[in-house]
Amino acid sequence: MKISTLNPKSQLRQGFTLVELLVVIAIIGTLVGLLLPAVQSAREAARRMSCGNNLKQIGLGMLNYELSMKKLPAGSKGTANSAASSFGMNINQGAHALILPYMEDTNLANLYNKSADWNAQPASVAQTIIPYYVCPSDGGEPLLKDPILTVLNGSSASSYPYNTGAATSYLLNKGSTNKWAMTPAANTLPGVGPFMLNMESTLSNMSDGTSKTFLMGEGSHSKRWTVMSGAPGTYPLTGGVPTNTAVATASTNPIGALWIACQPASDALLTAVGLSTNSTGGNYAGTAVVMNNNPVVRNQAFLTSGLVDPTLGDTSNFRSDHAGVSNFLFVDGHISAVPSGVDFAAYQAASTRAGGETAGTVEQ
Repeated sequence: MKISTLNPKSQLRQGFTLVELLVVIAIIGTLVGLLLPAVQSAREAARRMSCGNNLKQIGLGMLNYELSMKKLPAGSKGTANSAASSFGMNINQGAHALILPYMEDTNLANLYNKSADWNAQPASVAQTIIPYYVCPSDGGEPLLKDPILTVLNGSSASSYPYNTGAATSYLLNKGSTNKWAMTPAANTLPGVGPFMLNMESTLSNMSDGTSKTFLMGEGSHSKRWTVMSGAPGTYPLTGGVPTNTAVATASTNPIGALWIACQPASDALLTAVGLSTNSTGGNYAGTAVVMNNNPVVRNQAFLTSGLVDPTLGDTSNFRSDHAGVSNFLFVDGHISAVPSGVDFAAYQAASTRAGGETAGTVEQ
């Protein structure tokens, strides 16, 4: 009888050696490392597209308002007032609030008290986070604690019922000017954009072309941005930046804009009540300085009384957390990404409504 013999090696269980396992882990780790940037890039591309969609919705709201009213909303609707308690202006509504009924947000619009200033609205209104007013790439807090609101709330919580407000990432285009003016002077201000104090632009005012003029742009409030504040009378600009200024860090001085706010001179409000830090609230920007300039320049010129002169400067700039580009809404409603390295003359030309400039394109 034949007896079969088994090879002892055939009885051993086959498997990975420790070295082979480490090699496989290293290969997987390398592949994951190569894949992650692509995943992050895809996510950012999706966020940037979502940001563009937000601006598209806002553009439709603006144009629906124009279709109904035959004019665009005023950047800020208010009245002049020299009383120190009002900081030079009484303002009850800004463009972000005025277009709410045309954004299918009639319920929120109905809660807005149109006879009261923006900073005296119910907290339930001021603190309502509006998703299409916030860029998904914006790393800032959804609710901003504005120093001026804190002061007002502390002095009269019944009259000023909140000290934080819901943020917006999208700022109104005031043009290439660093000056302020009320209508009728605003209409003739050199370099003026579509929005200014009490100025209601029409499409016919856009003689540079509705497809070539910014309506709004991004104004991120993430903590990467800092602000610059300074003493009265530091204008004119030197090299695009005010002189004799001090930089405040974002960690101690969050920058941003509230959709409900519409004051043009946030630093002036704080100076009038003796604060040294900047207010977050103003929701205008312009092209007086380059896009994504950091620190974000905020500086004012004051009257001897301590009140702001609304014909003198504020140079808050457009800024974005999208790498290399910033989304802009044009007056005709189209959205385009503008590269950070855009030619400055072309960039400023795109911000004016009737400058007659012939600079090149700003779109990517």
